[in-house]
Amino acid sequence: QLTCNMETIKGNCWSWAAQADNKGKTIAIIRVYFFDQKKVLMLTNKSLIDKQIEVFNTYSIFHEVQFSEKDCSIYEIAGTSKTKWYAENIAQQDNRAIWLETKNFITAITTKSTSNKLENRQYEQSHNINKLFYIINGYPLIDITHSHKFMPQSLNMESMQGIDYQKGCYIGQEGIAKTKYR
Repeated sequence: QLTCNMETIKGNCWSWAAQADNKGKTIAIIRVYFFDQKKVLMLTNKSLIDKQIEVFNTYSIFHEVQFSEKDCSIYEIAGTSKTKWYAENIAQQDNRAIWLETKNFITAITTKSTSNKLENRQYEQSHNINKLFYIINGYPLIDITHSHKFMPQSLNMESMQGIDYQKGCYIGQEGIAKTKYR
């Protein structure tokens, strides 16, 4: 299902991944985060959730796994003081908050109650600014209109270590490998 190797993500680590269709085209870009030995959080574009859960559920019958959409708030924090801002505004409010650090920004996942407190402080920025940070940093943005149109390599997934060519079989692997080894 995913281009990353789930077995190499340990502790509070995370990985980029592409969910591929049977032709190797990207259904969605996902950030996979292990926050418990038996729980995995997958961050994806909201417009793709229903489609992804449907595809994942096809394979979940073989592995006693359940997929569901969770109601939480996601903040992407950029700038030189991002770690300090996170500590002062999110970590103090929500000890269950999850953070994913990339080279230029932090993604914080919080409960709705923490979100309500933060929104009162007017820190939220425009969705377009968020898109700009993704573009500047080479992070792909896939929504329902771009799903099934690109190979993961053309979305910069290799340089983000979002493709593991050594892992076992998954849907679309043959097409993805052919693109690499041509």
